[in-house]
Amino acid sequence: MDAKIKVDGKLQKEDPSQTRSQTIGLAFDGLAIGLPLQIDLDMTTPISGKNTAFANKSNVFNFKTFYKF
Repeated sequence: MDAKIKVDGKLQKEDPSQTRSQTIGLAFDGLAIGLPLQIDLDMTTPISGKNTAFANKSNVFNFKTFYKF
């Protein structure tokens, strides 16, 4: 939630914006079974909002490999 009073000390006329979202994540750790890789997937979706310009939806995929030297 945004603050009703901003950093410059001015009281805002509109109510503060607020958003609610959910994040679901999946992970695979290959190091536990001897594979030198890890995979992560995070999906964020908006649930509700008030006084917001737009709602962000994002999918983040991370693929990590390892090399021992």
